[in-house]
Amino acid sequence: MAGLSVATDIVHPLLTPAANTQIFDGSALPWTRVAGLLEAARWTTSRWNRQPWRFLVGRKGDRTFHELHRALTPTNRTTARGAGTLILALRQTRSVEGGPLDGTEYELGLAVARLSVQARATGWRIAQLGGFRRRPLMAAFEVPADFEPFVILAVGRATADISCALPPRPRLPLAEIAFTGRWGTTHRRRAS
Repeated sequence: MAGLSVATDIVHPLLTPAANTQIFDGSALPWTRVAGLLEAARWTTSRWNRQPWRFLVGRKGDRTFHELHRALTPTNRTTARGAGTLILALRQTRSVEGGPLDGTEYELGLAVARLSVQARATGWRIAQLGGFRRRPLMAAFEVPADFEPFVILAVGRATADISCALPPRPRLPLAEIAFTGRWGTTHRRRAS
């Protein structure tokens, strides 16, 4: 099937697709591991060092976890079942002076990517869940108006039950996403 192969000889193993399971085994994520994920995100490169990301962490059994889980759509609640930690990632939308901040969703995305790679490197998995009710979370956690809830990260260990694995998701080939010279023109490798 086109779009399923990965050039594993040029992509680091941490960045190749993992087994596509979004079913967690219920393992608790120790606080030291959570801190490691957040520390990886904290050191993300940021335009003018503005660091426009914030994270609200809920561990299974606490109020934060319960509120985050309750805000998820029914499908995402099912995905998050068995996760040991839920993390709400927020982006800053306004500066201290009140003006709009452009590009903060990009910077938050970089922070979440680093957090995700750290999770994978330490044996944990993340499912990024965009379907959730934002307003109730803003109120429940007294989030300042200049921050926007962006995504909830479900963190846990993937189940060892291979029957729970989903088929791999196809990706467009490089020739359809990367161009040179002008739109639609792809890079051609020259024979060495």
